[in-house]
Formats: sequence, C-alpha cells, structure tokens
Amino acid sequence: MSINVYQLPIEQLEGLKEQLDNDVQSLGTAYDGLYNGRNRYQDNHDVIDQYKVVCENAKKEAAEQEVLVCMTSSLFVRGTVIPSDKVLVDVGTGYFLEQSMEHAKKYFTSRAAQIKESMDQVEKTIVLKQRQQNQVIDALQQKTVAMQRYREENGSE
Repeated sequence: MSINVYQLPIEQLEGLKEQLDNDVQSLGTAYDGLYNGRNRYQDNHDVIDQYKVVCENAKKEAAEQEVLVCMTSSLFVRGTVIPSDKVLVDVGTGYFLEQSMEHAKKYFTSRAAQIKESMDQVEKTIVLKQRQQNQVIDALQQKTVAMQRYREENGSE
C-alpha cells in the first residue's frame, strides 16, 4: 500500500519527514557499522599473509624473533614468534578456533562477503528512504507555497 504524500496535511508530512530523517540516520549508522566490520575481516585476511612471512623468516633464522603483542589499544607485551601454519580465529562471543592460515583466510573472505551482502541491502533501503524523504520534502514545499499564496490572496497573515 502506498500513500500519496501530496494529499496529506502539513502536520502529517512534518511527522513523516521526521520519521524518515530518523530512519535514514539509523540506517546510515548501521551501514557504517557493517562497513567497519567488513574492513576488519579484510584486514584480518591481509594480516595472515603478513604473519605467514614473519613465520617463514623465523624458520629461516635460528634466533628467536621478538614481537610486541597488542593486548588492548594502548597495552602491548613482548612475545616470541613460534613458527606455525595455524592461527587462532575469534569466531565471536569469546570463542576461538585454531585453523590453518589458508582456512582462516577463507573464513575472513566469506564473512566479508556476507557483510557486503548486508551492506548492499541496507544501501538499497537507504536509497528508497531518501527517495521517500525527497517526495515528502517536495510535498511540504508545495503545500507551504500554496498556503503562502492563499494568505497573500486573501490578505490574512
């Protein structure tokens, strides 16, 4: 069911515009969150390649390779690289799985693709809401102009 916004009174148009403004803002926030999540998965995929090089270098050199391990955004601890073809992957809610680097890369690629699909759906909804928003704004402007003309013609202000 569609509504002809040009038949709604100004008060309802203003309420509808406010709702659409909130919807677009909320969807934009959701899209940003999805975008950031997708970037994290893509970054994790790339980091595995970097870690693979570190492990290969550690195997070649007889000496231990020291690294700084990020514990939080502002806390690092010293660590030693132990060459391995396995990594621990955070699969959510505090669960970690030990996986081969190749399997982990596939996991990150798959998750990034899933998030991209969600981003595409949210983007379509944003475009739809923005179109609706533009119709409501147009209807509001037309009604406001018509009201001003009526007042000017009838001398009431």
